[in-house]
Amino acid sequence: MGWSEVVGQPVAVRLLRGAVAAGRVAHAYLFSGPEGTGRRTAARVLAKALGCEAPPVPGDACDRCRHCTRVDRGVHENVLVVEPRGREIRLWQVVHREESDRQGAVPLSDFLVVRPAEGARKVVIVDGAETLNPEAANSLLKSLEEPPPYAHILLLTANPAAVLPTIRSRCQTVQFAPIAPGVIEAALRDEGVQAEAARLAAALAGGSLGRARALVKDEALLRRRQEVGELLAEVPRRDDAWRLARAEELDQRREELPAVLDLMVLWLRDAMVVAEGGRAPGDPAQADDPTGRILTDLVRWGRERLIRGLEAVEAARGQLDRNANPRLVLDVLLLRLGA
Repeated sequence: MGWSEVVGQPVAVRLLRGAVAAGRVAHAYLFSGPEGTGRRTAARVLAKALGCEAPPVPGDACDRCRHCTRVDRGVHENVLVVEPRGREIRLWQVVHREESDRQGAVPLSDFLVVRPAEGARKVVIVDGAETLNPEAANSLLKSLEEPPPYAHILLLTANPAAVLPTIRSRCQTVQFAPIAPGVIEAALRDEGVQAEAARLAAALAGGSLGRARALVKDEALLRRRQEVGELLAEVPRRDDAWRLARAEELDQRREELPAVLDLMVLWLRDAMVVAEGGRAPGDPAQADDPTGRILTDLVRWGRERLIRGLEAVEAARGQLDRNANPRLVLDVLLLRLGA
């Protein structure tokens, strides 16, 4: 698959593949972007492409030669992955200390000092660069200032602001943006995921293919979606006491609140599409289709009420992000949705 493994990042792929093809790969990169957007996959593919024995096109990787297969299996002698031990990357992972021997670890500096076979490259992948402790970060800086000519250091981070500015300034930054839901959905469908589960996971993943893959393994996801839809459809028919009771029930499952609010937005947006003459999953014309029945009820809200509903849910999300009292937020939300 080579670079086609990196989903939804055409700019990053074009830059990195072009650099390999032109023989102008930087000695240090900072791969920056949210979790699940392809940073780790891109680092692995770059390590393959740098030494692929039979690239299908310039700058790509074949995935079949000895070099590529060893990188994929995590056993290539010229590729080192440095990850946090506990909550941070420690000094003994970067330079040799007694703890390096006790942990059976090859420090980054020891790895780089050994020259590979003629023409070969060495690649270090520092996964979670924002977790480098101060001593480790300062030691890494020395390797970045005077890298061996055969070495490439790839720093991966979801929080570039937490990486030392002196480290960032010595790296070429490659941005990995949140992936469009349609791209995630297509990738999941290519992996054999059922259509509705793929659409739902893509909509809830926040631009992260990794999160979407985790969501499709959640057997309760479709059931939870149906429950949220039924709640929305029922809210206008009930009184305030019922709405406040439902708010209390939701408050008992606080860990699910982000997903519940995301599902509310998804239902209301689908209803908006249908209300404006478009198509959404579920057929309102089929009485035996549960999704269709819920959409029928929501479409009856009318465009203005659907917009107010979306605004109410978005306001609730913002308040929870600012650490407002969840129970009060839910009370207000359910009352606004029923008004």
